[in-house]
Amino acid sequence: MEHGISKLGIRELTVNEQNPAAMAFYEAHGFRTVDRLETDEQLERWNKVQANEHRYGTEARERYGNEAVDASREKLLSMSDAEWESKEELETAIIDQLKRAMAQSDPASETAAVLAKMHARWIQMHCGEGAYTPEAHNGLADSYLADQRFVDYYDSRAGKGATDFLVAAIHANIV
Repeated sequence: MEHGISKLGIRELTVNEQNPAAMAFYEAHGFRTVDRLETDEQLERWNKVQANEHRYGTEARERYGNEAVDASREKLLSMSDAEWESKEELETAIIDQLKRAMAQSDPASETAAVLAKMHARWIQMHCGEGAYTPEAHNGLADSYLADQRFVDYYDSRAGKGATDFLVAAIHANIV
């Protein structure tokens, strides 16, 4: 346990409270209950946020700081089921809109403007209060081109060149 805390930076964990031996073990080591997940949807959401933290948390904390990452996690985890579903649907709709906008080949078109505004809304759904700015959004877009993971994500869903087009649409429409 010491290794996990000191070397791996583990700051929280999930324990099934219906397992009293596990609860007693972690409480004896100084852990405390800070939240309970009431529904399967909340557990699924928590798992997605936690998986993202494990996959990208160190990098995100180095780039944006603990406060920004913690605020984003808190915002995501405190969403209602309807808000979470809206965020998930918007992510899918962005890909569909990206395909439509790419077909027009103009990042300054009305279709691309809608795409950029949808992406802005999606980013705002992830940011802590007051953290979103058009400048930060444009900077984030630039980082998409420098990170093959983003290129792979957008290009695999919307076609070759999708990431380049999305970034151009954001630059043309988010000012």
